[in-house]
Amino acid sequence: MTEQTARRSRARFTQADRRARSRSALLEATARGISRVGYGHLVLEEVAAAAGYTRGALYHQFRDKDALVLTTLEWVHDTWYAEVGSVFDEDFPLWRRWWSSRAATRSTAAATSPA
Repeated sequence: MTEQTARRSRARFTQADRRARSRSALLEATARGISRVGYGHLVLEEVAAAAGYTRGALYHQFRDKDALVLTTLEWVHDTWYAEVGSVFDEDFPLWRRWWSSRAATRSTAAATSPA
């Protein structure tokens, strides 16, 4: 096997790999778009361009704007939970300490604020 052939074989991805990469890029671009302009002003052509894909590629993956946004919200939730969500599990002591301190701060603020 020549070096050029080896390079080409390493660079090839399966259809499933390409689909997963484009889906991930589209979800990330959608999350960024929602955070910048909100749902109402989210333009799918701009989302696709920001992800490096065409509008057709976006519609190949997602039926419509609602499907894309709902999938993005699920993806954001799952990604966030995988990264830091265990900190907020009910059985985690740090969560309980934080929640207790927050509740104490709120009750103190409520008691001292003018009515």
